[in-house]
Amino acid sequence: MRNYRHAVDNFFLWLQGDADRESDQAISVQDLQAMQFGRKTIRDFVIEQQRRVSRRTL
Repeated sequence: MRNYRHAVDNFFLWLQGDADRESDQAISVQDLQAMQFGRKTIRDFVIEQQRRVSRRTL
C-alpha cells in the first residue's frame, strides 16, 4: 500500500512540477502522451510505478 501511495504522491508532485526529472519516479513524456490520448490511465501509471519500486526493493 505504501508503494501505491508513493506513486500517487509522485504523480501529483510531478503535476506541480516538483518531481525530480532524472528520477524514474517522475512521469515520462511518453506516459503523459499515452494518458492524453487515452491509451493509459493514471491507474496504469501507478501500477507501473509499484512494479518498479517493488523490483528495486527485492
